[in-house]
Amino acid sequence: MRRIIVSLVVAVAAIGIAPIPNAGGTPRAEQSAKCAKQRTALEKARTKSAKQKARRALKRCQRNNVQHKDVQQRKCAKQRTALKKARTKKAKRKARRALKRCQHRNGQQKIGPPANGQQKEKLTGLGWRAVGQPPLSDQAAAAAVVHRAEVRPDNAGPNSYRPTDAELGAFHSAPDSADNRLLGYVTGRPGLQSPSTDDLIQWAASKWGIATDWVRAEAVDESYWHQSAVNSSGMRGIMQIQASAQNGTEPLRWESTAFNLDFYGATIRFYFDGDCSWCGPNYSAGHEWDSIGAWYEPSPWRNQGAQDYVSRVQAELVNRRWEQPGF
Repeated sequence: MRRIIVSLVVAVAAIGIAPIPNAGGTPRAEQSAKCAKQRTALEKARTKSAKQKARRALKRCQRNNVQHKDVQQRKCAKQRTALKKARTKKAKRKARRALKRCQHRNGQQKIGPPANGQQKEKLTGLGWRAVGQPPLSDQAAAAAVVHRAEVRPDNAGPNSYRPTDAELGAFHSAPDSADNRLLGYVTGRPGLQSPSTDDLIQWAASKWGIATDWVRAEAVDESYWHQSAVNSSGMRGIMQIQASAQNGTEPLRWESTAFNLDFYGATIRFYFDGDCSWCGPNYSAGHEWDSIGAWYEPSPWRNQGAQDYVSRVQAELVNRRWEQPGF
């Protein structure tokens, strides 16, 4: 038998059949490795045509990786349905464990029983709270936070800053607050003790019903998680907010990390819920990635700049830089 096996291995090698890939890796890990190779190829490309070819290959790889994550999130939705349908105590316990494992693998926020008498959440296939669902209270969102160590010590001051009543009053009386009804929910007051930057990202994501890892990834692209970041156009904070007489975000946009993220969440939901009357003829509610792109440029809807921005955020979602040593 051993001779037969050896002969088969030699024969396979002789005719050039590729070896079977290592079955130990997960599809997501394998896809991430492919994307890393494509990224290296892009960096090494020298001619214009070679760069274009490598860039297209990298975009395809990133898109496939995000699609794989979307499939996993849909699996979590099925587990959630199974939990709802479970009748016996044993079946409920088993379904709850399966759902927690799925959520942990995909970085989704915990979905528990409704807090403070709120209605049960309805989620999209990508883990967002469904269109038209109200935000959680600051306290309910804070209850969903799982503390993580601080990776940005320079954020300690703005992470703990609590907006004053006068500052919030000025913000809520700004003209933009009338245009976006959701800005009325923005407080920048999570009520967390000595929160880390990741704690505040979790809080805002939970409050506004946005997939937590998406916010983490977008914050990497915007500021590398530095609340002190300022760009050449004067945008400031972890999500790079532009101050104007219309939005009333000065000085809270740089004073408070929580306010910066809270304002971001209300704005993203404004686009996602279908409230934008000036976003163009192709605009409609319920598009997660287009709403992320609108943070860069909302009008006209799905413009090229917004699509390029989405590609960058998707790349960060694949890389998961915030989990890497030295971030």
